[in-house]
Amino acid sequence: MLAASADRSIRNKAGSTALESVLVPFEIVKPIYDYMQKIYEPLGLTINQERIQKTRPEIAKLLTEE
Repeated sequence: MLAASADRSIRNKAGSTALESVLVPFEIVKPIYDYMQKIYEPLGLTINQERIQKTRPEIAKLLTEE
């Protein structure tokens, strides 16, 4: 999407851009992922929090590149 010139300034319903969302320290948003894991676990789905924690800075870098 970024390669197709996606608008990086679009805000979600909470008022945050994608960049603002990934800049929040993982420790702050970890309870959200914990909650999602509890919801989806009975369905056989898992949330790879290690991968999410690792890739958030990579996503931030992509969002700040021009």
